[in-house]
Amino acid sequence: ATYLNPGMSDEEIKGYLRQFRSPVLFNYERSQETNAVLLADSPAEYIVTLHKERINDLCLTIPREDGLPLSQVDFHSLGCFAGKRKAPRRELLSGKSPALILYTSGSTGQPKSVVLTNKNVIAALMYANNTSDWSGTNVTSILVCVPFAYPYGFVTSMLAALFSGCIAILAPDVGKESVPYYYKKRPDMVMGSPALLDLTIQNVPDNQELSSVKHFISGGDFLTVHHAKVGKHFFEMHHSNATIGNGSGNAETVSIATTPFGVPAKPETVGIVLVGSSALVIDPESMQEKRYGEEGMLCIAG
Repeated sequence: ATYLNPGMSDEEIKGYLRQFRSPVLFNYERSQETNAVLLADSPAEYIVTLHKERINDLCLTIPREDGLPLSQVDFHSLGCFAGKRKAPRRELLSGKSPALILYTSGSTGQPKSVVLTNKNVIAALMYANNTSDWSGTNVTSILVCVPFAYPYGFVTSMLAALFSGCIAILAPDVGKESVPYYYKKRPDMVMGSPALLDLTIQNVPDNQELSSVKHFISGGDFLTVHHAKVGKHFFEMHHSNATIGNGSGNAETVSIATTPFGVPAKPETVGIVLVGSSALVIDPESMQEKRYGEEGMLCIAG
């Protein structure tokens, strides 16, 4: 599975389809004309289009070899086409077999594709379980504010819904108008980023009650000590005694570089690198390795 930003141009999407030889593409609110462009000169055999107004009535776009207009069938009939695929079905039995392809933010260049194995994903879940303390939390609903368009936003949201054992409030579109709406769902815990904390502070009305929020977990980017204090004060002004957890995530460490929940917060660290990855801190000028306690550029491979 490879997750792409829907803001990409058609040519960029086709480039990724070629790169990963993907036989099926899921997209959103695309026209038949656009789908025809995406199918041309690409390995995609089917395109599944989700529609905002009929989210439970999905359609499958089928390429036609006879030149006639593209036809659509009900999404639930997708299974009957599986046997017609030309590509052989892969059996993911090995720990080293690929499970997901995620993308970095591209802060130092083009976004890099990171292949995560089954072993990586399982190690991430074990790490999260062993470094978090959920005892006595009484959390029943979690607001997961990671836009689906983010390189691994949908994966994060999906896993939270599957493994939290709670009600997961998903946020496919996060913005200044939607954030107050999500908080009205009265989540116990909010998972987001420093940017989400800013959106919360700037756009939640002064009279909106946030007393249900017990924990705000920040990830995806570094949250400074000062930023966390500002957030703590904001929640107190809205009748919430929420704790602020600092996290930092990146694709190379399966997005769980820190899990600060239920354990003493360590805002100056990004935690432990996961199984299957190796890390090195270097001087960005000389490219020489740094000693313990010296600042430098963190490089991760895996």
